[in-house]
Amino acid sequence: MIMKQLLGWLVVMAVVRVALADGARITRSLDADWRFTTQATGPAEPAQFDDSGWRQLSVPHDWSIEGPFSASNRTGAPGAYVPSGIGWYRKHFTVPDSDGQRHVFVKFDE
Repeated sequence: MIMKQLLGWLVVMAVVRVALADGARITRSLDADWRFTTQATGPAEPAQFDDSGWRQLSVPHDWSIEGPFSASNRTGAPGAYVPSGIGWYRKHFTVPDSDGQRHVFVKFDE
């Protein structure tokens, strides 16, 4: 029950950290230019998946509060009557060849 309610409350933030040889780190925000949809589109994990028709947005983002608040929504009163379901988020980024010998980390929810 709780898991179903949480599906509509996903909030994402991400950063890329690159560890340099001298121990220094470069941190870059990945909050801008995400793709998003609530449509059931099948597996969207492959890099070649076409998400060009998806909405572009920045994170953090909570899609459920954009929908109509209604007592008939599955979340009910404990979920503030917001819509629930599954939302897909995708982010495109490139790690330059020059970073090939470095440790690159993507960290979520910082």
